[in-house]
Amino acid sequence: MGDARDQANSVTSRGRSKAAMVLTAVYVLLSLAAAALPLLAKEDESLAGVFLALFAFPWTLALGSLVDRFGMDSLVFNYVVLLLGIFVNAVLLYWTVSALARRLSAKTSAQP
Repeated sequence: MGDARDQANSVTSRGRSKAAMVLTAVYVLLSLAAAALPLLAKEDESLAGVFLALFAFPWTLALGSLVDRFGMDSLVFNYVVLLLGIFVNAVLLYWTVSALARRLSAKTSAQP
């Protein structure tokens, strides 16, 4: 029974959680697909960037204040800020899931 728990909560030899790597990879792939939608959309599809904004949330809220503060309302600037938001979210997701996996692994190894 302990072996099954250890495999389910497996942490690689370098201390990296496999679950964190998989979840972060899925998030990044879905985010890249969402980032490609506005580029592939026709000009009349104004809601093509909604998914990109959702994956970059809450940094999309900061984007509005940056546009107001610096007056930079260009598509490239908005796109770069949203991609940076996705990167920050991916790092936070990885750290959070890794910490949870380590905590869960420590709890299961401490049980008799």
